[in-house]
Amino acid sequence: MLPRHTRRRRAPMTAQPSSSPGLTRVGRSFCATVDGVIRGVASLGRHLPDARRRQRGVEVIRDLPYRIGGGAAQRLDVYRAVGQRPGRPALLYIHGGGFAVCSKDTHWSLAVDYVRLGFVVFNINYRLSTRHPFPAAINDAITALRWVQAQGHRFGADTRQLVIAGESAGGNLATALAVASSYRLEHGPARALFDTGLSPSAFIAACPVLQVSAVHRFWQDEALVSDRATQRILRGMQRAYIGLDASPGAFPLADPLLLLEGRAPDRALPPALTLSGDRDFLVADSRRLKRAMDALESPCELHVYPGEHHAFHALPWKESARRCWADQRAFLNQHVPHLQESP
Repeated sequence: MLPRHTRRRRAPMTAQPSSSPGLTRVGRSFCATVDGVIRGVASLGRHLPDARRRQRGVEVIRDLPYRIGGGAAQRLDVYRAVGQRPGRPALLYIHGGGFAVCSKDTHWSLAVDYVRLGFVVFNINYRLSTRHPFPAAINDAITALRWVQAQGHRFGADTRQLVIAGESAGGNLATALAVASSYRLEHGPARALFDTGLSPSAFIAACPVLQVSAVHRFWQDEALVSDRATQRILRGMQRAYIGLDASPGAFPLADPLLLLEGRAPDRALPPALTLSGDRDFLVADSRRLKRAMDALESPCELHVYPGEHHAFHALPWKESARRCWADQRAFLNQHVPHLQESP
């Protein structure tokens, strides 16, 4: 955790990052290459025999625009059980990828897993930081959440029971949505969300980065972040999203953890689940989230899995991943009434 005296006064949330965030042409080209590889692997994986078996009984309604006039980056897919009865809880899923790569299509398997737990899943795209720095991603996530709140019933979802989930950068955005629903902020879209009175049933932040500023804090754990490649990835994430000279806490919805550590919410926070492997270079942020929520006397579960690295829960053949999904199931059964798993 950063010492409190290193934090700066927060700037108004209507301001843009002052550090001219963004990537060079080479950086954008590198991200595009990585993104293409990930998308290709995800697409291929979808057609493997085991993946086909996992998708049986799940229907997908693709590429619904959640913003009028928006492009492909502002669309979502609906995943639901074939022949389901209306009234299943809704889950908004936000993919990771350092705010710069991946999409709803690369994270199809996680959407399927949440359908198996009993949800109608809304798996979203959002504008990526390679060309759209903060606050584009969180603004899109807010717009998508409000769309689900208003339109989810059309797909058989009970939006009175609404869970927000995401991993890595998506865990940041899921936490930021929970914060925006509970704190009266100056940022226009966040204030509009707060004013709706929406109260999520719970949120899940898997292997999240919860403070995008001051990523050098991760260097303190040399056992996890000792190689220059990981350091470059983290610095590149901060550079593209908010800029390297952004002060900690200057943009609360990029640093939702600092807001949780700094003051009490204006409305009760939803219960939280955060999970990580103990070899994940971001595990410190999950532990900080647990401490912050405990200090606020808000329900929060932390699960740390020995020997596991970043996003291990997305690998269904791992025993620890199966344990992680069982832990998520137990948490959700506690906080989401009438949750019924699909066969």
